[in-house]
Amino acid sequence: MALIDTNILVYAARSQCREFATASRLVQSLTEGADIWYLTWQNVFEFIRVITGRGVDSGGPFFIDEALERAKSLLASPSLQLIHPGPRHFEIFSEIAAHTPGVRGDFVHDARLVAIMIESGIQRIYTADDGFRRFRDIEVVNPFSGGR
Repeated sequence: MALIDTNILVYAARSQCREFATASRLVQSLTEGADIWYLTWQNVFEFIRVITGRGVDSGGPFFIDEALERAKSLLASPSLQLIHPGPRHFEIFSEIAAHTPGVRGDFVHDARLVAIMIESGIQRIYTADDGFRRFRDIEVVNPFSGGR
């Protein structure tokens, strides 16, 4: 039971990335498996933004129709549960911001994602972003480093 961060989805879509094999195996095992896994709409739209953007490395950006198809494929997984901000979202986010160093700029989106996780009772995130290790109430698993 874990949330999958956007970077894992991007690596699984980009065969040119050195992380592709590991990421694609993880995403395939989740989308085809019976274990529940989680995304937020923030992850879905960030995935589309990243793979269609100009900053994409070798291979160039995806066309929007291909990006949407990839997103639809993820969303069609029977074991996926989309999680949403609830009524305590801002309260939880505020507490995280008060107790986590450096919550500003781009890091605000990561803190918001963690607030959604906590409110939804999810404690684990699969990500290559070590910045998530700053948050005290979640477990960070980097599938590319051989563990936690």
